[in-house]
Amino acid sequence: GLYRTLPYDKDMVDKLIAKNGAMYYERNNKAQFVKKYGLSAKLMDVIKQIETGEIDKAHRWLNDNGLKELGEKEGQFAFSFLYAVRTDVLKSIECANKSIAAGMPGVIFSKNFSDLFAPLTDNPKFTAIK
Repeated sequence: GLYRTLPYDKDMVDKLIAKNGAMYYERNNKAQFVKKYGLSAKLMDVIKQIETGEIDKAHRWLNDNGLKELGEKEGQFAFSFLYAVRTDVLKSIECANKSIAAGMPGVIFSKNFSDLFAPLTDNPKFTAIK
């Protein structure tokens, strides 16, 4: 949920972007997972959308195209990540099981991939699928 927001003056934001450049802060180091498990660039784009707060956009894309374009293994992984971020642990576990059944290594469902997996990995029901 949203607790409180503060408005920022557009000029201030423009100055900060000009000074520091627009940057995406990657949560944890996914490069090792991408290389080791051959994760697709499209999957990583969806993960980035979720991490940067474009959750609804990512969810719509996954519903419309996700499984078709990513396949069961990566599509269900993306859904599991999305539901973990939304703290819907039961759906996250369901999608994780489908992804693992399709060939995704269980070890990738971890806070080492992204700390945003915490609602899933910290849940006692998650240990059953590892």
